[in-house]
Amino acid sequence: GKLKCTELKMSADDDEIQDLYVWVDQVPLSRPKRNIARDFSDAVLTAETVHYFYPKLVEMHNYSAANSNSQKMYNWQTLNSEHPCVRIDFTNLL
Repeated sequence: GKLKCTELKMSADDDEIQDLYVWVDQVPLSRPKRNIARDFSDAVLTAETVHYFYPKLVEMHNYSAANSNSQKMYNWQTLNSEHPCVRIDFTNLL
């Protein structure tokens, strides 16, 4: 089917965050989750999550684990450019 683009506002209470953690635990990721904000900061696990549900939207070979802000920015920009509906504001994440 055809995907619809939806804008998501990111704010959540503790119960919603717990629900998010439970949901993320169902996705097979390449590395363990210890600190979700830090673990997802380089966009790799985010790309893996999108790829798990929509494999045609994300090409995983475009992403590498990153510690530097410049590589993290590159990964987020790549994720945002691979599909018009995947638009994540990463400026507050780094």
